[in-house]
Amino acid sequence: MTREDDDRSPPPASETPEPPSETLTGSGRPSVLVYNEQLKYTATWFNTIAAGAIIAGFVAPLAALAAGGASQWTILLSLVWIPAGIALHLVARMVLTDLKDGT
Repeated sequence: MTREDDDRSPPPASETPEPPSETLTGSGRPSVLVYNEQLKYTATWFNTIAAGAIIAGFVAPLAALAAGGASQWTILLSLVWIPAGIALHLVARMVLTDLKDGT
């Protein structure tokens, strides 16, 4: 079997493709586009955790009230999770302020 017949073999080092020019700068650091995308993923992560915290702060107490098992601890936990979710959402917004201009 020859190299032309075997598609699974890696190309020689001289044929290794270079990364697209928009992904790396001359110094090897990520370009502005890559940097901005990474920031957006980080902000999305914080915002998703924030949404979960806020939902836990609303849904858990409502479910406990509906089941008749609400206690003072349920209300206290609700008062912790909702502000925590709001704080995480604000962190996500703060992360987005570091976006760079792509030009």
